[in-house]
Amino acid sequence: MGLAVVEMIMAIEDEFGIELEEDEVQPIETIWEMHELVCRKLSVTPRRSDGDPQPAGELAAGDRDRGDRSPLPRHP
Repeated sequence: MGLAVVEMIMAIEDEFGIELEEDEVQPIETIWEMHELVCRKLSVTPRRSDGDPQPAGELAAGDRDRGDRSPLPRHP
């Protein structure tokens, strides 16, 4: 896990008052997956930017090129 990802995880933990375990964040590849994890930790329903609930693991029509599906930075 690269420094940028570790810093992002620490910022998320501080902002939302949660703790993210390494085994929880290791498989995450997209911003949306991180969003879903944070929502689970906060016991809230993940929502798209238009406010509609987003079924876990599904892309809604038109979401395929959205920035919130961007891969997280990976470093070897």
